[in-house]
Amino acid sequence: MGEIIQLPDVINARRRLAESAARRENLERALEIIRLNVISVLTILKGAPAPERVELLQRAERLIALLQYGTRIFDDETSDAPQAAGSSRPAEETDTP
Repeated sequence: MGEIIQLPDVINARRRLAESAARRENLERALEIIRLNVISVLTILKGAPAPERVELLQRAERLIALLQYGTRIFDDETSDAPQAAGSSRPAEETDTP
């Protein structure tokens, strides 16, 4: 006997795969934009007068935090199914100094 293929299941699986690839691509682009913004802020910071440095450092900190958050999302999105399904990240990746 042959296996019965459920066409709606195959169509849904392909749709989910395409949506996941699009999310990853969008996230990659967003992370690259954030990286460029961090570089820009740090470059401006080099020559900034003292009064402006506090605001520039705060911007850099916010952008770096956003970059870290986005990177975690990207890693979860591209990891194996068991981790992406909701299990927590391994301890060595979540521990911060």
